[in-house]
Amino acid sequence: SEAGELTGDVISLLRDPDSLISDKERNWLEPRGLRSSALDAIAAAAARVFMRLCFRFRASGVANLPSEGPFLIAPNHLSALDPIAVGAAIGSRRFKETYWGGWVGILYKGRISSAFSHAMRILPVEPRSGPISNLALAAVVLSRGHSLVWFPEGERAVGGELLRFRPGLGLLMLAQGVPVVPTWIEGAGRALPPGKLLPRSSKVTLRFGEPASVDELDAEGQGATP
Repeated sequence: SEAGELTGDVISLLRDPDSLISDKERNWLEPRGLRSSALDAIAAAAARVFMRLCFRFRASGVANLPSEGPFLIAPNHLSALDPIAVGAAIGSRRFKETYWGGWVGILYKGRISSAFSHAMRILPVEPRSGPISNLALAAVVLSRGHSLVWFPEGERAVGGELLRFRPGLGLLMLAQGVPVVPTWIEGAGRALPPGKLLPRSSKVTLRFGEPASVDELDAEGQGATP
């Protein structure tokens, strides 16, 4: 089918993602030295303290995260607190090897937000753009052995219902052959619902599931394409 051929073309391109990005983007991904290591440690510690003090945060299933090699973390998305919860859960050692997908409408809106996003290794995602422009940097990150946090719903789910996944997660898995760690966040939507600026007192928990491979998900899935 036409959809299957298009998917195959995108996957083929994402298997050689370095050829898809510009020199500016390539330089943007380069390590930033000791200063970034200190920033990573501070950010991971701050996320952990903030979540525990304000939201009685607890994480389980951390042992399910692969100890080596690239992998994807795929959380449900309820709140702006979700990436902070993931950062608090993965620990400082993993934090410095992790990149994040983030919507350009918030995280690349001006100089300050762009500088912050760059420092925190947040990759720009624009849902209205094509899959190649959104996924090329993400595929490069995985090809270089880093982990990547990717919200497969593509937006926050108002009301807590899990939204239909967009194709980016599957395309990245198929192109780079990496496993995914399904991640469930509970309570963040009550603590800081979409559209609210001030958080409420609410317990937030996070659970990492067991990693799933491309072959496992392909065998369980339905439809005409992987």
